[in-house]
Amino acid sequence: MMITGVGERITLLRKSKKLTQADLANMLNISHQSISKWERSESYPDVSMLVELRSILETTIDYLLIGISSNNQSFETPITNELVNSESELRNYIISSLDKGNKSIDLDNILKRLPSIDLRDVLIYALDKGKTDFDLSKSIELIPSIDLRDVLLVAIDHGKYDFKLKKVVSRLQPSEFEDLATAIKNDGIDTELDIELNDLINSRKLLKVNR
Repeated sequence: MMITGVGERITLLRKSKKLTQADLANMLNISHQSISKWERSESYPDVSMLVELRSILETTIDYLLIGISSNNQSFETPITNELVNSESELRNYIISSLDKGNKSIDLDNILKRLPSIDLRDVLIYALDKGKTDFDLSKSIELIPSIDLRDVLLVAIDHGKYDFKLKKVVSRLQPSEFEDLATAIKNDGIDTELDIELNDLINSRKLLKVNR
């Protein structure tokens, strides 16, 4: 059987512990009707309940929410839109996890489920908290151009450069690109990235001259 949602994962783990819904409800100090609603995907546990469930069921919050372990091993086919009750809950889960020092959350799997404005904020927050092991190049493809410069400047400030310059330059205004170029140069990057940047700066200058 394919496990497709939070409720089914709770059911699977509860039964593996030989617990009834009433047993789990008593351990969480809530009604058994709440457990039943979770398992039928009629409602979802909030962040504080997820923390307690993680402990009781000896699992991880990542597995409960998206079906992956802390080492990013997938236990099942990724779910679609049943991740959590709302995008705001998912955003709050990411921020709460980062606040508690949990950097093992798999941002690559869940960022694409956030609206663009939340995506921008969460990326910046994650970088500020030292979470850098996600694919920035994929994430920024989902960010509107108006927010792109801010995210890239924060990424550069935190030493994260795994974005494709050639892809993002065309989406930036000339003045924004010059800010980005200055930020990279001020960080003392002396690599192929710097060489590529110089080529792109020159091409943009030529483009402006020929207009």
